[in-house]
Amino acid sequence: MDYLKVIRSLGAGDIKNVARDPFLKWMIPAPFAMALAFRFLIPEASTLATPWVELKSYYPLLLSAVVTFVPLMYGIVVGFMLLDERDENTLTALKVTPMSPKKYLLYRITTPVVVSIITTLLAYPLVGLLDVGLASLIAIIALSSLSAPFIALIFAAFARNKVEGFAIQKMLGSVLMIPLVAWFIPMNWQLLFGTFPTYWPLKAFWVATTGEPGVWAYVLAGGLVHLAFIWVLIKRFDTVMHQ
Repeated sequence: MDYLKVIRSLGAGDIKNVARDPFLKWMIPAPFAMALAFRFLIPEASTLATPWVELKSYYPLLLSAVVTFVPLMYGIVVGFMLLDERDENTLTALKVTPMSPKKYLLYRITTPVVVSIITTLLAYPLVGLLDVGLASLIAIIALSSLSAPFIALIFAAFARNKVEGFAIQKMLGSVLMIPLVAWFIPMNWQLLFGTFPTYWPLKAFWVATTGEPGVWAYVLAGGLVHLAFIWVLIKRFDTVMHQ
């Protein structure tokens, strides 16, 4: 069974499951709603804040949320799907089907990357407040989209059920946004946040909005950091599944 057959086999079921689940269904339009809200509310907030602060100088910080939000959201969706399928013994059942667990896991970790890239590329232009070169934007979005399998695998590797999954979701919402603090500290100290995968797309985006060199270096470093974490989490997930 090749990868396209895996997509056809699992994709239709995933769409139905998302459409039926109220928690997951709202996440489909959420990136576009967020982008439009930013488009209209940020300029208004900037005007109101003018007597106290020049909010335009913080646009890169504010809009970097659009680039990082989509992968985090889809990573959570896939993470809960993995928990559901583990509870239903779907992964165990794969051992007696033509679809190998490796191909199934490949589908689960690559699909949110592709969906995140497409969705973010469509949503970001709706904001319309900061121009970023197309090549840099695509590279940064591709890097940020690696956060989706990273997040999903955290759920699969460490949560034993959906209750623990919700606890992990709350924790990740805070922990993975810590790199936003890097905006406010000197460059020499910013690399302390490099152990957080989400730091790298944020930093690459900030640099891209200024036109300074270094975007591709951050993208490359961030890609290596993401892949290292994903590899470790896959090993952990494999261990959990064979316990």
